[in-house]
Amino acid sequence: MDRTDQSAGAPQGGVISQDYSASETSVSDYYTVACPGMGCHQNCPLSVEVADGRIKRIEAAPIPGSPENTHACLRGIGAHQLPYLPNRLLYPKKRVGKRGEGKWQRISWDEALDTVAAQIKQIQAEYGPEAVLMSSSGSSAVPIGGLNAGGATTRLGNLLGCTDIVGWTVDGGPFCAGLVNYGFFFGGGNDAADWVNSDLLVIWGENMAESAMRDFNHAMRAKQQGTKVVVVSPTYDATAALASEWIPVESRTDAALALAMLHVILDEERFDAEYVAHHTVAPFLVRNDNGQFLRESDIAADGNAENYVVWDAAAGRPVAMPPNTQKLNGVTPALRGNFDAAGTPCRTAFDLLAERAAEYVPERATDICQLPAEKIRAFAREYADAGAAAIKLGFGVARTFYGDLNCRAIMALAAVTGNVGKSGGGASGWCRAYAPFLNGDPLYAADERRSKRLHISTGYGAIARQDPWPIKAWLLFAANPLNTQPNANTWINDILPQLDLVVAVDIVNSWTSEYADIVLPGATIFEREDLYTGLGCTILSEQAIEPEGEARTDLEICTELAQRLGLGEFFDKSQDEWLELMLDHPSQGGVTLEQLRANDGMVRTPGPTEPIIGYADKKFDTRSGRIEFYAEYLKEIGQELPTHLDPPEGKHSKLAQKYPLQFFTGRRKYVNQSQSYFSTTKTLCPEPLLRMNPLDAKPRGIKDDDLVRVFNDRGEVRLKAILTEAMRPGTVWVEHGWWPKDFAGGHYQNLLKPVCAPDESMINPAFQVFWEMYKDYAEQAPSPGLTPYGIADQLFDCMAQVETVAGA
Repeated sequence: MDRTDQSAGAPQGGVISQDYSASETSVSDYYTVACPGMGCHQNCPLSVEVADGRIKRIEAAPIPGSPENTHACLRGIGAHQLPYLPNRLLYPKKRVGKRGEGKWQRISWDEALDTVAAQIKQIQAEYGPEAVLMSSSGSSAVPIGGLNAGGATTRLGNLLGCTDIVGWTVDGGPFCAGLVNYGFFFGGGNDAADWVNSDLLVIWGENMAESAMRDFNHAMRAKQQGTKVVVVSPTYDATAALASEWIPVESRTDAALALAMLHVILDEERFDAEYVAHHTVAPFLVRNDNGQFLRESDIAADGNAENYVVWDAAAGRPVAMPPNTQKLNGVTPALRGNFDAAGTPCRTAFDLLAERAAEYVPERATDICQLPAEKIRAFAREYADAGAAAIKLGFGVARTFYGDLNCRAIMALAAVTGNVGKSGGGASGWCRAYAPFLNGDPLYAADERRSKRLHISTGYGAIARQDPWPIKAWLLFAANPLNTQPNANTWINDILPQLDLVVAVDIVNSWTSEYADIVLPGATIFEREDLYTGLGCTILSEQAIEPEGEARTDLEICTELAQRLGLGEFFDKSQDEWLELMLDHPSQGGVTLEQLRANDGMVRTPGPTEPIIGYADKKFDTRSGRIEFYAEYLKEIGQELPTHLDPPEGKHSKLAQKYPLQFFTGRRKYVNQSQSYFSTTKTLCPEPLLRMNPLDAKPRGIKDDDLVRVFNDRGEVRLKAILTEAMRPGTVWVEHGWWPKDFAGGHYQNLLKPVCAPDESMINPAFQVFWEMYKDYAEQAPSPGLTPYGIADQLFDCMAQVETVAGA
């Protein structure tokens, strides 16, 4: 909707202006647009000022009914440059040289789409419909979701029967831990706005001040009102600097720290016995012979196989406990002990948890976590004794082979102290802020046809192996895997050569698009209309400007392809009709497109006005209806309880003798994903830098600003070093998002382990169990993007060496 104004009523606040001058007589129009830097997944609404058909400036748009939440970060307000980037894709083009050689010829849209459609038909006729892989992402055309960047593309993929990769390539750990403990991927956390009710807030493994600024505002507001904020992280980052206390845990040892804290809490009886007995599986009896929960049918001929069994301490006998039952009248469940239940030796799950935690007495954990034993004890007591303690799990805890175990151990702390389901508490990787739903299913799937789904742990490797079926074409919509996924060498040498057709739809010439056969110019978020939700609102992201060059939306591209592939009847709606269809959901409370356009693109939908408390009713989504820190279905792989396990490539591995430094990457405040192409970014942070501790630099003869080579058996990168005690000794770090041209040589991605899991040593067995459990659902779900169980990626499990570059 146009909101024309030359002076009065224009949005106020800090802005970054576009580098051009509008004429004195120009009239400004204002549009609401969802933030294209959505790394924090908040879909913050922005107010975009347009003059003479160009974006003039951007600032935060006020949130209806919640103006105090109005916020925009540097990534959002700096996105005014997005449509006008020097390397913006403006026209379709086809490759005329070798892949990666950079030789192209401009072609028309008709030629491009005719070529793509013809090759899809040929490949599917020869190899089957699943020989075409469809990928939608958000690395370049964020935000993801809505009608574009995931909606229309999913519909086309389902109709064609293409292959789709199920599960996220990163950050599977917190979600799978949530699945185990709470029965729901996003379970266990409270709305960030509830942190003001916390006595203690633990930010564990997340540089929230730079990666999730909106949530961090709530953390700082809580701190100002008396909440103690503790950061657990191996690096002294911006979040640690603003916290009350920093606990510098050794990277990848979070589970050992959590289990040591758990031991102190259980040993000193600082746990909440009432909560543990009635809302967790603590009193459930576990069979000594097979590690499974004892069922009523195990001890009684007519017993119900669904019922669990507890030991009634008062009556001295086993008692059946039905699922989703919190209490039984007259029954006092025993929390500790060994029992003989009708001839079956058993122990309580709580006893087994305590035994596991006892393996990590603080003195032992000191050697693992590199923290003083008394610091561990003090932290455990402080957490247990807080009236209400919240834990915000960052993805930094999970980006290691056993990331899910790290998260499960931390969630166990919240379970035994009764901090789940209470105001001021919670433990999760996700803040349960209310957002109305959009009606995505009719958009994603026209009928019962589905794409063929492969799990992420082996999906991309399937291209390299051409197994379990041939994959010969890849359509990428706003996906830049070479720049965003581990080990570009694997993609270039092993995956892309197997493909007869690679089509990249993007807004810029990316590293990945350089290896495509056909490149199509996509529309930025400012050049298309779409729907999103967040912050209790439905947001109509308005089209603020006309597309640059010949850029088209994903919907337009998929519609044109569908018509050429004989599927035009399934793409027969106008854009407005698609958007109205998406609004047809009970949580919308009848919101219409007309309403949104009449209200500056935002309407607050019916829903809670107070911060959401996850599981306030203490009814969990697990099989038992309780928090399951003990997962019987993971007994077969030895992970029924949380534990600390060294990753296959770590400081204690043989490889560490050759490559002694842990190399990892992290997000910075200027960039989302691979969007390092803003001139604002280059002004504030001109080049990538390797951060390392002076203790590691001195024996290597490395000084500040020296050009160094970081390398291992997989690859290398050359860049300048900066020495800082903010890094733990033994670790080096580079900012994520830079492109190859930004480095003196190589790229940091080539040091990382391939995402395509070329061998079994890179596949965490727990994630295979999760996949088997939910495979049927994943294969039938209208959208594979709504199945977040993925892998615990190993971005932090990479050992490297650093040396100066001779003659630099």
